[in-house]
Amino acid sequence: MKKYYQKWWFWLIAALLILGIIGGAMEKTEETNVEVEKYISKYEWNLKDTKIGEAKYDDGTSEDYKYVVLGVENKDGDLEAGEYIIKTNDNSKASFMIYITDQYYEKDSDIPNTYDGMVQGFDKSEYSAKLTKGQYLYLVQNSNGQGKVIVTKKH
Repeated sequence: MKKYYQKWWFWLIAALLILGIIGGAMEKTEETNVEVEKYISKYEWNLKDTKIGEAKYDDGTSEDYKYVVLGVENKDGDLEAGEYIIKTNDNSKASFMIYITDQYYEKDSDIPNTYDGMVQGFDKSEYSAKLTKGQYLYLVQNSNGQGKVIVTKKH
């Protein structure tokens, strides 16, 4: 009678166990990589992300404008916490106001009136912002509606 390690079914079971162990290790590696890419470190103005706000003036008139809200490590796909450079593209009429808040505002009219900074295309200005977990970055395009804003993490 053959010993069990000399039978074909023993080696089949051993091979399946080894393949299972290797496959499990590869799955864990993929899960770890997903965690690293949970947050983004660069954002460029994207029309599908925009919301519409309404500026009301003292004379009773109003004007629509566009804005984007970016969370900082509040959920998947948010900006990674850190220091960022915010600037516009080369469009000379691009102009964006920057608001950094500690809470999310459902309505644009609830955003505090004082903005943290501004970037404009005509002077190629940049704004440096330190963003921490739990904050929100509001990028408000002035009513002329031109250009785009680019947010890039400093390395």
